[in-house]
Amino acid sequence: MIKLIDLLNEIAGEIYHDDSNTWTHLTNHSEAIEAIKKAKALWGINEYASDFDYEINKGLSANRQNQNSPNFYKGKLYPNTEGTKYLITFKATKSFPGDGFESNDWKNVDYPLIPNGNRQNRLSFQKSANIGILKPEFRDIKNLKFYQYNPDIKKYVSFII
Repeated sequence: MIKLIDLLNEIAGEIYHDDSNTWTHLTNHSEAIEAIKKAKALWGINEYASDFDYEINKGLSANRQNQNSPNFYKGKLYPNTEGTKYLITFKATKSFPGDGFESNDWKNVDYPLIPNGNRQNRLSFQKSANIGILKPEFRDIKNLKFYQYNPDIKKYVSFII
């Protein structure tokens, strides 16, 4: 079995494995992959760097923040999503501030993602259920790795876009 995996890695690319420093985003849309390829960066539909909000919504209003930002899940695939066609990963090279670390303004926190759950910025990753969005300066295509689900082996295999 190990020889088969080694052979697949050699032929088809790297196989995805969970990692605590890796953040994952899943999509079934090939158009999303094409848009990333064209922009050379990962942006949501109708999302612009100039509109990015680092702060926590302090009022009781229902305003959503960064609602078009693609969200990432920490350390593994989001539960019950295996088999989704495409996987995009971001590997954090900065030290994770911790699930319970809280900040009202994540702009000056030395970490590439900010907690954002239910399309609203959160005080901590604990309060966002370990869901985050990439800060604009980390969205360049060179910071991302792309995988496609191979149903024959039931694994995600890397590819270059």
